[in-house]
Amino acid sequence: MERTRKRTTTTTTMAAALLVVVTAVGCGAGRGRLVAWRPADVKAPAGEPAARGARAYRVALPPPEAGERPMRAELVFASALDGAHVDAIGLDGRARRPLLSREPATGDRVVVPLAGTHVQQVEVVLRGRGAAPSLRAARVATEMPISWPAALGAESAAVVR
Repeated sequence: MERTRKRTTTTTTMAAALLVVVTAVGCGAGRGRLVAWRPADVKAPAGEPAARGARAYRVALPPPEAGERPMRAELVFASALDGAHVDAIGLDGRARRPLLSREPATGDRVVVPLAGTHVQQVEVVLRGRGAAPSLRAARVATEMPISWPAALGAESAAVVR
């Protein structure tokens, strides 16, 4: 019985030591990145007719705050898009940037990589057979800087050290 207790105590001690080391490394770096999801404004939930039976959906992205970097947009449709091909174009004023080209869609979500580019709107065009579903929701993953001591409630980094 004592041997089992000793092994459990050793395992607990090692886990606590590992947690302290990981926390110290994180706080020692002082700064990190946090990914947060922000809602996006859906401009045409039912889609707009496009050339040759395609439907176009437009989503206005929230403007990034200071230090934020948009990573990807996620569009959620009312039903599965199986078999449809997706084109996505990033709009920034008059500039148009291709983000996806003829990507096959599966499931009810389309993920558009933004990779930190400045984009005001994303236009998604679905090409395929069948009725085009309505767009239920859209959101954007943004990466933002974070100070770990501040996130843990410290007034300054000096308190942690």
